[in-house]
Amino acid sequence: MVKENNIPEKNFILTNIRVLNPLKRTDEVYTKQGGIVVKNGRIVDVGSNLLSDSHTEGLPLIDGKGLIVSPGLVDISVFPGSPGYAHRENLLSTSLSAAAGGVTAIILEPHTKPVNDNVATLDFIKRRARDESVVHVYCKAALTRNTDGKEMTEMGLLAESEAIAFGDGPYPVQDSQLIYMSMQYAKRFDALIVNQPQDNRLVNGGVMHDGHMAVRLGLPTMNEVAETVMLNRDIDLNRYCKGRFHASLLSTQRSCNIIHRAKNTQDKLSASVSINNLLLTDKDIEAYRTFFKHSPPLRSEQDKEALIEAVANNTIDIITSHHIPQPVEKKRLPFSQAAFGSVGLETLLPASLELYHDKKIDLLSLIASLTINPARIFSIKAGTIEKNSLADFVLFNVNSPYIVDPNNFKSRAKNSSYEGKKFRSQVCMTFVRGRCVYNNLIV
Repeated sequence: MVKENNIPEKNFILTNIRVLNPLKRTDEVYTKQGGIVVKNGRIVDVGSNLLSDSHTEGLPLIDGKGLIVSPGLVDISVFPGSPGYAHRENLLSTSLSAAAGGVTAIILEPHTKPVNDNVATLDFIKRRARDESVVHVYCKAALTRNTDGKEMTEMGLLAESEAIAFGDGPYPVQDSQLIYMSMQYAKRFDALIVNQPQDNRLVNGGVMHDGHMAVRLGLPTMNEVAETVMLNRDIDLNRYCKGRFHASLLSTQRSCNIIHRAKNTQDKLSASVSINNLLLTDKDIEAYRTFFKHSPPLRSEQDKEALIEAVANNTIDIITSHHIPQPVEKKRLPFSQAAFGSVGLETLLPASLELYHDKKIDLLSLIASLTINPARIFSIKAGTIEKNSLADFVLFNVNSPYIVDPNNFKSRAKNSSYEGKKFRSQVCMTFVRGRCVYNNLIV
């Protein structure tokens, strides 16, 4: 673990704070007589009069300076660079980037080299994470071998080796029979199937949303029907299989409506959205700005507002950074040739808090979509601040503006969609198992 600025590692009391617990929907302020007691990496008490209790005697104090404390964020869609693409990112830089964004648990996509589609590769990544990462690391395993959509992986063996979900990431499974068989098999051991709804035949080389901006720029498009056709297929198959299914990275108003209706009959159905689709639209691509090239693409203002409302009313459960580090040479190209994706771990919390500042989503619901919801859906012990839980939490200042400068990122990649953007909130400190792994606060 990384130590910063001599902050106590295991045993301390964090006082003078405002504590958000989205699990219990509580928002409480503790003065210098109360707060959070941490011992041996766990929270042993949370309350208002802790300093008068005998079990707190001799513990060092950290003054939270009136900042907000929430559970550490859980990011469900992080593309690792290691093994195979260490020039883009490695587990150390990924985890440092996560810590700087208040993220204490990351779920890696299976797109390593070799692909994480077997027990040996999964075990290698887990060992590397234990050696290098300053945050908790979990793995999705590939749903199909080499993520080529042709043959199902040994999901049972991978689940025994602690793969927490199965999906092919940006390569949605096109074969309906194969995804159906996967859902049936996964149900036997209550595994979570994840699929990004995108019919590749309908995308057919498109690179941006089918709207006025695409016409203006003369770029091939990705029509929303490519998403909704696949989403309807997956939901119908899961309705029959009655398993756990997660629709990943929704981007359209129609998708929100489809999920909303389906959740009335499927209690194990969940969905996520990239923060990029909640803050940005296809208008941001003006002048062929490749750092705004995403998959799914940035959509219309109407789609963006519908997605925000879907998060606010819990139709969409999770906000993710969809962190995809790309080297400069893959982004400094003509728009049609540039790689998809941007880095997002370090800006996930400040970017998400823009929705709170704009009065789009209340603070507890917003934090829930970043913490307890992904923890619950992906079966991770995280996302709450209460007795006996791990001391994984983030301190942030909701009223501390700053301008995003990718040159200051912990990530090896700098391809941020928010370069030069002014955010109104900052991450101040991040703790994992009671250790300070990021400190931007003088105490």
